[in-house]
Amino acid sequence: MHTLFEGVASHHLQALLEYLIKDKKSFTLAQLNTILRTHKYSNSETKPSPINKDNDGSFHIKQTASQMMTLVRLFPFLCGNVEVENDKHWDCYLILLAICDMACSFDVQESDPTKFGWMVQVYLESFVTLYSPQFSVTPKMHYLVHLPKQMTLFGPLRHHWCMRFESKNAQIKSFVTRCFRNVPLSVAIRHQQYLSYHLYTPPERHSSNFLYGGDQVSGDSQQFDHYREGIEKLLDIPNNSLFGIRCKFVIINGIEYKPGYVIRIKPTEPSYDFDYGLIDAILMYEGHKIFLTTILEIKKFHKSLCAFEVSPTHNVKYVLYGSLYCHGVVHIHTKSGNLYIIEKNYCFKDLWCLF
Repeated sequence: MHTLFEGVASHHLQALLEYLIKDKKSFTLAQLNTILRTHKYSNSETKPSPINKDNDGSFHIKQTASQMMTLVRLFPFLCGNVEVENDKHWDCYLILLAICDMACSFDVQESDPTKFGWMVQVYLESFVTLYSPQFSVTPKMHYLVHLPKQMTLFGPLRHHWCMRFESKNAQIKSFVTRCFRNVPLSVAIRHQQYLSYHLYTPPERHSSNFLYGGDQVSGDSQQFDHYREGIEKLLDIPNNSLFGIRCKFVIINGIEYKPGYVIRIKPTEPSYDFDYGLIDAILMYEGHKIFLTTILEIKKFHKSLCAFEVSPTHNVKYVLYGSLYCHGVVHIHTKSGNLYIIEKNYCFKDLWCLF
C-alpha cells in the first residue's frame, strides 16, 4: 500500500501529467479537476481529491491509498479523449496499471512471482528511459524489486498489505478525544466498550455467532406476479402465489449488491469463462436471493483503457446468489457514449494475456 499506491503510483502520475498537460497539451489541469469532481463513482470507489500545482509548477498529487487506487484505475476514463495510440508514455503507464492489478490479485501460482519480477524490470527500465533525469527512481520504486520474493514467501500481496491496519488505526484515533495522559488506557477501554456494544445481544435474541451478523436486506414486500414465470422456472416450484421482497440492496459477506451493479454469472456459451449480468432487480423469496439480470455482450477489450467494452442484449436471466460464477461486483463506466467494465483484481493468467 505505502510502496505502490502512496509512492510509485503518485510519482508516476505526476510525471505523466507533466507530459500530457505541459508537453502534449491534451487537456488542462482545470479540465481534469472538473472531471474528477463530476465523474460518477461507485460505492466501492473513493472519490479522488483535486490535483493542485506547487510553487515550482509541478503537480501536487495528495491522495489517500484508497483514493489513489481509484485514480490510477480510472485515469484512462478521467483524462478525456487523449490520443494514446503508439505512445510510449501511455504504454509505460499501462505496465504500472498491470503491476497494480497483479499486486491486488487474490490468486497466485508458482510461476507468477517470476512473471511479476519481469514486469517490474520492464516498468523501471521504461520509466528511466522516458522520465529521467527530471523524475528519478525513488526508494519506493526500488522496493518493487523485492515484491516478487515477498510474494513467493507469503502469497498474494494483498493478503499482507496495510490497508486494513490503516483503517483500524483511523478508528482507534477517533476513540481518543482531547486525551493528554495515559492514551493507551483510554484507547484500550474505549475499544473494549466498542466491541462489547457490537457483541451484545438481548437474552431473547442470543446468538453464538460473533464473526458474522448475517446478511443485510432492505426492500418492500410485494406480490411477484411480474416475475412469476422466471422464479418458477429457476426454483422448479409449482404455480403458486409468489410473495416476497423486492430489495433496494442486499449486503452479503460484506459485499453490496444493488440494481445497476454488474455481476459475473455462469456463461451461456462455453467459449467464455463467465457472462456479465447487469442487475435490474433483486428478489428475495423464501430465503432465496435472486438476481434479475440483463446479459451484457462483451464486444472487445481495449488495451489503452484496460477495460472491456460491453453492450446490453435482450437476453434476461434469473440467477441465484449461490450459483454465481464468483462473488463480488464490477461497475460500468462510460467514455464517448460507450459502456466499459473495468475488471478488478485479475488473476495473473488473465493479466498475462493482456500484454
